[in-house]
Amino acid sequence: MSEGIAPCPGLTRRSFLKTTGVLAGVAAAGTAVMPKLQALAEEGGRKTSSEDQVFHGVCRGNCMNGCPLEIHVRGGKVARVRNAECPDPQYNRICLKGITHPQRIYSPDRPLYPMKRVGERGSGEFERITWEEAIGTICSKWEELRKEHGPAAIGFWSQSGSFGLLNGCHYLGAYNRLMGKLGAIPISGAIDMNYYTASSAMYGGGLSGSYNEITDLRNARTVIAWGTNFTEAQMQSWHFLADAIEAGCKVVVIDPSFTTLASKADLFVPIRPGSDAVLAFAMANILIEEDLIDVPFLLKSTVAPFLVKEDGTYLRMSDLGVAPTEGPVNAQTGKPSVVDPIVVWDEAKGEPRAEGEAASPALKGSYQVEGHAVRTAYDLLLDRIREYPPEVATDICDVPIETMREIVRLYTGNKPASIFQGFGYDRYYNGHSTFTAIGAFAMLSGNIGKPGSSAGICQPGPIPIDMSRCFGPIRQVANVDDSVVDHGQSSYTAGVLAHKLLEALETGMYNGSKFVMKSIYINNCNPLNYVVDRQTLIKVFDKMELVVTADIRMTDTSPYADIVLPAAHWFEVDDFTCGTAFLTPYVCLQEKAVEPPGECKSDYEILNLLAKGMGWPEVYDDLSPQEAMQYLLDTDTAKKYGVTWERLQREKIIRWFPEEEYIYGADGTFSTPTKRAQFYFEKLTPSMDWGQEIDEELERLPFFIPPQEAWPENPLFEKYPLTCFQEHTRWRVHSNFSEVPWLRELDPEPTVKINPVDAKARGIVDGDMVRVFNDRGQAVVKAILSEGIRPGMCNMPKGWQACQYVEGHYNDLSSRETNPYVANSQFSDLLVEIEKA
Repeated sequence: MSEGIAPCPGLTRRSFLKTTGVLAGVAAAGTAVMPKLQALAEEGGRKTSSEDQVFHGVCRGNCMNGCPLEIHVRGGKVARVRNAECPDPQYNRICLKGITHPQRIYSPDRPLYPMKRVGERGSGEFERITWEEAIGTICSKWEELRKEHGPAAIGFWSQSGSFGLLNGCHYLGAYNRLMGKLGAIPISGAIDMNYYTASSAMYGGGLSGSYNEITDLRNARTVIAWGTNFTEAQMQSWHFLADAIEAGCKVVVIDPSFTTLASKADLFVPIRPGSDAVLAFAMANILIEEDLIDVPFLLKSTVAPFLVKEDGTYLRMSDLGVAPTEGPVNAQTGKPSVVDPIVVWDEAKGEPRAEGEAASPALKGSYQVEGHAVRTAYDLLLDRIREYPPEVATDICDVPIETMREIVRLYTGNKPASIFQGFGYDRYYNGHSTFTAIGAFAMLSGNIGKPGSSAGICQPGPIPIDMSRCFGPIRQVANVDDSVVDHGQSSYTAGVLAHKLLEALETGMYNGSKFVMKSIYINNCNPLNYVVDRQTLIKVFDKMELVVTADIRMTDTSPYADIVLPAAHWFEVDDFTCGTAFLTPYVCLQEKAVEPPGECKSDYEILNLLAKGMGWPEVYDDLSPQEAMQYLLDTDTAKKYGVTWERLQREKIIRWFPEEEYIYGADGTFSTPTKRAQFYFEKLTPSMDWGQEIDEELERLPFFIPPQEAWPENPLFEKYPLTCFQEHTRWRVHSNFSEVPWLRELDPEPTVKINPVDAKARGIVDGDMVRVFNDRGQAVVKAILSEGIRPGMCNMPKGWQACQYVEGHYNDLSSRETNPYVANSQFSDLLVEIEKA
């Protein structure tokens, strides 16, 4: 590690110790336990001491693996962590991060008591206070703000720091109850939304998309790994693909850079970053040209034969004078659904028929139907695809035509075949259209919904709990106190986009409504590390009257808080996970293995204290963690999948997927409104709404537009000629684990990887300290020369804390501009220059 750079809690240790003595106890515990941990690491194997108490747990950060764990406790301390035995031994796994949890628990820099800021915001100067003072300060300010400005003056911000049901992120956690009761605004950091929005639109399945259970990789004869750094970002699951390779599976890796995964590939395709949709269109043209389209799949399981009117909507039977009928009751609205079948053209009869009633639905064609000019959705898709034949695409995506044909030959001729996607192209302005273009390519080939054939990032599976129990109050109480006047503010139930917060605060308007926000409560996330355009977000915090963070460590965000609440570690709470670790088909119990140190409290306990401080004890109804978990699982939904609280206590791990290997769409249907895989999108709803306009004609089908910034035709390219991307490495999960000493020994400091050609042009040699910069900011880091980096690019791995840089921060470089249809963070759609520091 370079001189002056050390593992740190988000502020300098000296300034932290200057104003508080809260660390002494944990420092002593850490000093005592570290030699034992070192000895255990050297011991290796699965040897268990007779002194150990063993508890069941689960690693629940956002690496999407959710590894079940055994937690070994010796002398009241967590001494070691290893993988638990799963019902299916293929899921027995743990990574290098998982075994370092004891160092997180016993970190000498871990906050143990509530603290309040005493210096300037960002200075990291705090003093110890009591829990009573902390809760009283927060609740009195919230009451004041709600009375003066309405409930929307309070923002709640949670992301994916932990996927626990009681002590976890906003997707599922008990956190939502208090947010709902307050009427607070959820703040969205807009992460991964290009994939989730596109995948849900194409295949349904919520967040996950059309992907089979990860074990199904062994059934594939060809896997296209597209935009994924599988061996690094999801290394716990890499063995599934490795097993497939050993069984003879051919692997194609499409990635701008040569990764560890690329070294295992039969074919490596170094594509121009941000041009992936063009490659998908070119290969779709090859499918059509070589008559490799799966027509039966398109007709039965996609929207291909649906007739589309000139206004962009489907022709329905009601357009032909047939009145809609009532269908099953919608579980969410409680009202009957409307059945109004979409129309196809029956070639056998030469007339329009309702979907499912045509003997021979037409795949192609234009028709006049009772005054409506219509075309098949497939015809409309062909119009888009034809814009990028291989001869045009090769110059755009920098992939030879013969390579395109080779990929198609493998994908269609060596079946079954899957596309295993990553978030590489999610981080661009055009990312969502990249996913839909690749999805259309997969649909045309018919490589979806079969053993060994799928297309997506992570397996979906059912969710074995009733989500309303996570979001709604335990007792039927009003969500907003009747005594609070909303002062004309919208409810913002869909949330507010972080990228637009500063503008909203300065103008007092958001999406056409009055906007006032004065307080932000931050739980299970580190916004000042993962949100784009970090300097702008600091200005947002400067405008707040109260910022609160609750975390197990001091993060980049903590120094900007007014109140810091010390949260318990994952092993110090009772909890469970399900439906969140998408590469694991299990409900996993987390048993409380040790008591939290100092005055640390679980998220669930902190939320209870805040609810009571606001005078709302009914929000959590004084349920113990065990009672709350039993409540969450006492539903028909959980019972449908064989999940009960009693069984979970007994077995610790329960598979909720069907007992056979899970194949998404195996019956030829998908959980979309049409029950089909969709490449045409009739109803367009932006992922978030801030008053923007969208191009509906463009968005109805897959398309290609260049990245917003990182493209050679951008005039800014002359000033900043390097495209910069942010790699997910094996050493961190976002910023989680960034402070762990063992991992810092192996990965000691922030770096930027650059091709030797680009380094030589700038007089940079391996190991130089360099300045990576653009008009928005800079970061001073060590240069690593790598032939694996495509010339014209650089790679600055994400997740380092601000205090670990010599100067600057990686997210000082990124842009907060976002696509109007899918609000997403464009971490890699940015240009930089590099010079010696």
